[in-house]
Amino acid sequence: MPTQTFLDYLYRAGSASVLGAGWIPRERLTIPERTAVQRELESRPSTYLELGPGHGQLYSKFLEMGWDCTGVEPGDWGQHLPGVVRSISALPSGSLFDVVVAIDVLEHLSDPVGLLSQLREFAAPRSRLYASFPNHESWRFFRNKGAWRMIRPLGHVQYFSRRSAETMVERSGFRLISADKNDMTDPSWTRPGTMMFPFVQRAVGDQWLIVATPT
Repeated sequence: MPTQTFLDYLYRAGSASVLGAGWIPRERLTIPERTAVQRELESRPSTYLELGPGHGQLYSKFLEMGWDCTGVEPGDWGQHLPGVVRSISALPSGSLFDVVVAIDVLEHLSDPVGLLSQLREFAAPRSRLYASFPNHESWRFFRNKGAWRMIRPLGHVQYFSRRSAETMVERSGFRLISADKNDMTDPSWTRPGTMMFPFVQRAVGDQWLIVATPT
């Protein structure tokens, strides 16, 4: 397992080893990001913490919704966003957040339990944690095995079953509310709103989207 220091160095350098060859910032929100926005639309704006906001697509949505936003982003690309710091240690002591987001993050970490445990210290009572990460129980994984599209040495160092996701959450001081399969983006051969869409996501979804709350 590579050390987190080495992985952080590769991310700060924008290495294709971790970002993927030909990586470009996405312009649209992913399915997990859209889900987080939709579930919080009716909530009164409060405090928001995002781990790995990247170029800020989701982060900006919560800013537009009136939330008090803070982000942790070790790379240079997130530093133009208001309230973004480079490490969890730079968060103000005693800060509590009502929504905590780690989407497309935990698979990149050598110790995801350790990081979630750190985030737990900043989670307000009754807060919601949204996280997404690769699902190695997906149909595509069983079909493609070593050629599975989520396999990215150094980029993805963690893969999860539902059981391991629940164990990770519980060891970090959270309680799992839901775990749903989805993809990061909509399949090209179906559309949200069609009768096939929910079935397709449950059957072939390469990602888990989990929602949890502090214990």
